[in-house]
Order: sequence, then C-alpha cells, then structure tokens
Amino acid sequence: MEEKQPLETLTYTISLEEYEKGFVLFQKRYVFPKNYIMTAAFAIVAALYILQIVENPAYSTAWVMLFVCLFFIALIWYNVFKIRKSLINSIKNIKEDTYVTNVYGDGLVISVKIPEEEISPENPPAEIPPKEISFSSDRPDAIENAEMFIIYIKKQMFYAIPKRCLSQQQEEVLRNALKEAKDVKFIDKLKKEKA
Repeated sequence: MEEKQPLETLTYTISLEEYEKGFVLFQKRYVFPKNYIMTAAFAIVAALYILQIVENPAYSTAWVMLFVCLFFIALIWYNVFKIRKSLINSIKNIKEDTYVTNVYGDGLVISVKIPEEEISPENPPAEIPPKEISFSSDRPDAIENAEMFIIYIKKQMFYAIPKRCLSQQQEEVLRNALKEAKDVKFIDKLKKEKA
C-alpha cells in the first residue's frame, strides 16, 4: 500500500446472518441481472411452444421443449439458493473469527486475528496471509448499506465489514477512502434506503 501508516484500523467479527445478508446483496447486484436475462430468454421460448401447443395439443415435441424451458428456469434460480446455502454451510466453523482491516489511501489489508488462547508453542496456528486489496490493480466495487460495507473483487471474493463494530469516525474514513479512490466503483445503497 502507498502509505506506511493506515488511515484507520477496523476490528470486527461477522455473524453468519451478516455474511448471508452480504452474499444476498452481492447476488442481487451481480448474479440476479444475468439470471433475469436468462429467465426471460427461456420464458420467450416457452411462450412460443405454448402457442404451438394451443394450435396443436398433440404436438409432443412442443410439450417436451416447454418442460425443458421450465426446467432450466427452475434450475437457474435453484442454483442461486443452493450456492448460498453451500457457502453458509462451509463457513459455519469460522463464524467466531475476528478480522482486522487496515484502511489506506490506495487499498485495504484484511487479516484474521488469531485469539491468544489458540496460540501455543506446541501447536502454532496455521499462518493465514493477509489479503491486500489494491484499488488500482484489483479495481473493486464497494457497496454501502445501513448494515455493512461490502467490497467485491470481480471473480475472486467479496468481503463484508459490518457497521455494528465500527464507530462513526471509522465508517467515515472507510466511506471516504472508497468514494475518493478513482478505481473503486462505490454504490451508495444508504441513500436509497433513507429515501
């Protein structure tokens, strides 16, 4: 990161419910639009086959293709919920972790804080390298709503930072760092929620 001293250091935990809310927000922003387009395309094709069935109810190929279209529409939306459930099940064991995020003018460094009671000379914890997010090279999207900030790095990962663990000053520093970075697409859901 460009500066040695962070603008702010954030320490927080993320509950499973918050992580799920963050993932739902991520899906609504980045997954649902593509799913809507695919659903519309299959619905149009299904409508064409429905017209053929109305004209000729004995046309078995139209019936098969109609059910194929309906199956794919159901599969598109089933996968959204299956992926969400799978993700939540996979992170159940890390729900008590504490995270530390250093906010810099040109990025973020996110690390996991290992509790003192888990550290012992006989059984040292596995080293978890911090995740460095560079605003200029990673070009993340950032979403703020009433409950959290979500940092999304395309096709890699998303990070949720719940506001319940932050002071007003910490929120302001993070918000300004994300808004002022020219390579970050900042989406302010807070304004929409207040309106």
